Amino acid sequence: MSQRRAARTPPPAPPHGGGSTVLAVAGPQAAPVARPRPALAALGLTIEGPVPLPGEYPPGTAGFRYWATAEALARVVAPWAALSAGSAPRWPAGVGPRLRVLLVGGGARQAVYQRGRLILGGRASPEAAMRALGHAVLNALRPALWDTSAAEVAAFHAGFADAAAMLAVLELPGGSDSLAQARRQAVTPFGIAFAEVMALLARPEPGGGRADPSPVGVRGARLLGDAVRRAAIAPDFLRQVAAEMALAATVREGPQHAEQLRALFARHALLPRNPSLEGYDPHAAEDGTELPAPTDALPWIATEALGLDRPLLLCPATQPPLLAAADPPAPLAAAREFARVLTAHGMVERPPIGRHQRRAPGTKPLPTHRLLDEGRALRLVRERFVVE
Repeated sequence: MSQRRAARTPPPAPPHGGGSTVLAVAGPQAAPVARPRPALAALGLTIEGPVPLPGEYPPGTAGFRYWATAEALARVVAPWAALSAGSAPRWPAGVGPRLRVLLVGGGARQAVYQRGRLILGGRASPEAAMRALGHAVLNALRPALWDTSAAEVAAFHAGFADAAAMLAVLELPGGSDSLAQARRQAVTPFGIAFAEVMALLARPEPGGGRADPSPVGVRGARLLGDAVRRAAIAPDFLRQVAAEMALAATVREGPQHAEQLRALFARHALLPRNPSLEGYDPHAAEDGTELPAPTDALPWIATEALGLDRPLLLCPATQPPLLAAADPPAPLAAAREFARVLTAHGMVERPPIGRHQRRAPGTKPLPTHRLLDEGRALRLVRERFVVE
């Protein structure tokens, strides 16, 4: 009795691009463009789950989502890797060498950064994904900001996420068109100011010369990184970052740029009109090396707040500021108000979710903080950043 040979199912056709290019999303209204395949592992990122063959997949397919997300996230990390000789960010303790990225299904538009992982809803845009990864980059640069109980620290986290998305857009070719597209990423007050900083850095120098020949995105990341590492964690944290950026510009870009940055931040009410910063140079030391950044050792302070039956442990922004305000806010009072506002807006989770449990993005707002039960006291800790 003869046996028929089973018909073989032909293998799926490889996607266009031959594996060396993928499609990237340059903006909400822009058509996908071909870009080099990203090397996520080298940048300290890994997307969990099956990996589609690299190539240019049609929009709306799983392959397109995977590689467009991978390409966008790689561009977020790229300028910061360029500042450290191409090495990946040093993620906070406990995360490991690679930050995990989860692509979940459903109709959620949220992108969520929890320490150690990025969770992207089924309809999360590349812009939301880039901002969420911006929170992770800042968490790597200055881990002490994570649990700080201060409204301006949280506001700066959102502003830095704006800046990270802008710098990622500048990784695309296009010159002035890329800069215009980058400025559309600004949705926070600090992000809007940073967009003007980038426009300032992009202006041609008189005579065509420039002290720093690096791409404008790398120069912007360098200024911002200098400020982030050195800014005192005080209740008026946005002012401290602006002051440090102006000082960094003196060294990195020259005195003229520094004066322009001071005027720019004054227009945005991030600095006073005539900040008293003379005589302070964070980049000068007797041996010519850069001075070390301040040590982040913020204390946890017990206080009675939120009508709880036990003391509440908060982490106020208590570092001495570089640029003191005329009427500086009290760190503990600012921390108590921060906790009150979070609670009033339903952003504090009770009972707490265990770290072993997974919360995927959904249609309802996710709480950003939780109360950690420590027996005699409750500790207010950050759980996540959420980007719509």
